Amino acid sequence: MATTYRVAGKKIQEARKLKQLTQETVADALGMSPQAYSRIETNVTKKVDIEILEKLGTLFGVNYNDWIVKEERRVNQRIKVGDNNQGDCYNVYKSPRKTAKREQELEKENEYLKRELLLKDELLAEMQKRLDLLERK
Repeated sequence: MATTYRVAGKKIQEARKLKQLTQETVADALGMSPQAYSRIETNVTKKVDIEILEKLGTLFGVNYNDWIVKEERRVNQRIKVGDNNQGDCYNVYKSPRKTAKREQELEKENEYLKRELLLKDELLAEMQKRLDLLERK
């Protein structure tokens, strides 16, 4: 089963126009009808096969990852629960706002811990200096 992605058809259309190609030419290169290709550019086709994206990227000479649309409503994560070997998985949906807020909180905590480590290192260096002085006496 092929992997499919939601894409920004407008960006694909812009890339095609920059290469001065027609929809018919691109559709022919992809082995699909012009109508099917048009549905990609106009976002009528909701998900596009990764192989098509790779071919388009090669044809236009660009990185197709910029065309992939991140899910805006939910972030879907599969998590393994339980300690049995069957690996029961459940879908967990998180709001992107909550995810972004959590990322900010973690970044603040990370900065705090970095400062604490720096202070600890400075304190250790100071204590080492004192030890060196005591050993010299």
